[in-house]
Amino acid sequence: MAPLWDDVKNAIVEGYVYASDKAEEVTQIGRAKVEILKLNRQMARLMGDMGGRVFEMFESGEQAAIPDDESLVDSVEKICGFQKDISKWEKEIERAKVERDAGSSTE
Repeated sequence: MAPLWDDVKNAIVEGYVYASDKAEEVTQIGRAKVEILKLNRQMARLMGDMGGRVFEMFESGEQAAIPDDESLVDSVEKICGFQKDISKWEKEIERAKVERDAGSSTE
């Protein structure tokens, strides 16, 4: 009778470990997706602000000063930084998926 209980106990432990691993994987991917959405919203807001600034400059005849406008240059630099951060989070998602696939193929 003892081996039956050992088998039940082992199955429960294995199920717990599997569920824990899946929960961690889903959490990693979910966190990365939330960060990507947040960065995309920030980029969209900056791009909208940039468009408004460029329009104002064109309207006032200052289009030649666009490349030298500090607020536009700063916004472009921020957007480039956001794009790099998004790329890092996308790699994090891919890494989590690869780990998941590697884990499921060994089971």
